[in-house]
Amino acid sequence: MSEGVSKKSRYEIIAILREEFRVKSKLDFSFNDLSWQSDLRKVDSSSFYIDLPPSFQPSLSENGDVCFQIHSKLGRIEFATAQINTEHNSPDNVFRFAIPENINILQRRSSPRLKTRESYQFCCSGRYKNGVTFKHTLNDVSDGGCSFISTQSQLKFMRKDNVLENVEMSFGEYGSVMTNLKIISVTELHSEKSYEEADSRISCMFQHKSDDYKHYIENVIVKLIIDNKIKNKIFLV
Repeated sequence: MSEGVSKKSRYEIIAILREEFRVKSKLDFSFNDLSWQSDLRKVDSSSFYIDLPPSFQPSLSENGDVCFQIHSKLGRIEFATAQINTEHNSPDNVFRFAIPENINILQRRSSPRLKTRESYQFCCSGRYKNGVTFKHTLNDVSDGGCSFISTQSQLKFMRKDNVLENVEMSFGEYGSVMTNLKIISVTELHSEKSYEEADSRISCMFQHKSDDYKHYIENVIVKLIIDNKIKNKIFLV
């Protein structure tokens, strides 16, 4: 099964297409029951260019959107857009198409564990069973669980198989969701300074209240994976 996100920012779309041009990703396109595979020849601020076989060229005179798929390291990029007619459109079978208004990036569902950068400020918060509140910055997250760092003074609440109930998982711009966290391991982190108390990494498994909560977390992870890949590549354009 695949999960995906839609991108509508023109800047992002152009940057993604330029990156796919740079790495020479393969592109499939179809129109009126015809299909073909080609390469991106050029991407500029308003359009992109591809080779078209002679059998395709008469069909495009009928106008209408052409459907495209790019086989990318981001996933499968899908979009539809129209040809831009020019006076000297195809001296060597190169045709010009408008930058699409939106693209969909589909990625096969997996369960990678993503390190959460400080800039994200993702956290989990709630109350222990004795009523004491807590808030922990997430260390990493996957669609199955997360981990965070706990101080020595909080470890009495952090035993293996304990369940932290009604925890709010906050994912910044991606939203928030309530879930239960079952503690699956407590790992002491050794400090180089012997006089400091050692913190511990608390690894947890999500225990979702319903399938809706589960799907919400899965969609957040897919968006994070894709956005991380885009951010890592975008400045190479």
